[in-house]
Amino acid sequence: MSGSRFTLVGLSHRTAPVEVRERLAVPAERVPEALSRLRQIPGVIGAVLLSTCNRTEAVCEMADGAGAKEIVLVLASIHGLEPAFLENYLYVFEKEAAVEHLFHVAASLDSLMIGEGQIVNQVKEAYSKAQENSSVSAGLHLLFQHALAASKKVRAQSGIGELAVSVPFAAVELAKKIFDDFSRCQIMIIGSGKMGELATKQLKSLGTSRIFCANRTLERAVTLADRFGGAAIRLEDIPRHLPDTDIVISSTGSPDTILSRETVAEAMRDRKRRPMFLIDIAVPRDISPDTATLPNVYLYDIDDLRDVVDSNRRSRETKLERAEALSAREIAAFLEKVRSLEVIPTIQSLRTAMDELRKVELEKTRRRLGGLTSDQESALDDLTASIVNKILHYPIAHLKTSAPENADLRDAIRKIFGLK
Repeated sequence: MSGSRFTLVGLSHRTAPVEVRERLAVPAERVPEALSRLRQIPGVIGAVLLSTCNRTEAVCEMADGAGAKEIVLVLASIHGLEPAFLENYLYVFEKEAAVEHLFHVAASLDSLMIGEGQIVNQVKEAYSKAQENSSVSAGLHLLFQHALAASKKVRAQSGIGELAVSVPFAAVELAKKIFDDFSRCQIMIIGSGKMGELATKQLKSLGTSRIFCANRTLERAVTLADRFGGAAIRLEDIPRHLPDTDIVISSTGSPDTILSRETVAEAMRDRKRRPMFLIDIAVPRDISPDTATLPNVYLYDIDDLRDVVDSNRRSRETKLERAEALSAREIAAFLEKVRSLEVIPTIQSLRTAMDELRKVELEKTRRRLGGLTSDQESALDDLTASIVNKILHYPIAHLKTSAPENADLRDAIRKIFGLK
């Protein structure tokens, strides 16, 4: 990794509202294209793209001297956005800061719901997708392997994952403010992914028995419905069942609106003023935001879960502190490993060059001294090796403890000792 660095560019729930995040979100089918464009940037050695409902981040290994501006341009251009539009929302982390951020993300310390377990799978999927597209450099392989291993250790030893609040759980908590008795509620889950499954499981535990599972692919809707004793429907059948639906939780990966204001308004006319609760936890959003203006319609998106999130954070403060301390230890260990790897070529070259010089001078001395006994030969060899080791001790020690960015020291040692 000598001569390169890690750079991370992105935005998240901490820096951008959902209406901005959804504009930068990269659907799964466009990830290969995005990775290809990132790799074409001069100086980019490897790239991984993480895009979830709460963040879009490009993690790159870059040659020293290459800038992050081009990464911003690629992220903006994927959706035809002006880079200036993103300026107030994007963050750029370089070197150690990029490592620290990724470790925190993988361990769910930067999640909307601290301790949630879904993010580690999302990081794994992003890494795997980059591998499938030949986009993972040696440095990124090392980084993601250690970040994922650290995530497992941090979550296990801190207990931060115990009783973790998921986004679907928080959505159901909001629904409790509208409905007292879920056994009388008809539920519609739009999307059969992990979010939809978790939401359905949560609602089922509260006593609801009437569940519709809608998905673009009917087979996947059937699989989810069968698991929870519900009925599967196609997306185009939603308007027919919507008037009888009390709670809608939508979490598809569609780039297009699933529920328009007009569709919901028509359903509300048949409901005769009975309230309807809509929670949209998709990014991009599935439900048209102006649906919230309809009477007796309660629409929430993922950013409206803040109250539940704040309560979750307060109840987990001690475990969070423990997790952060463990994460800091893992980050330090990784950076130390990187430092050692960066100087290995210089150390190897230094040892080889000095040993070759020692052997040349040793041979001259042997010829001058004449015949030596085997003990004398061995003693002379040990003496010269010991002298070389002592001379190299401090240069090598300083190389091993130098900061990753201290290329000047490596260059100086190579120049002083005449290394190529």
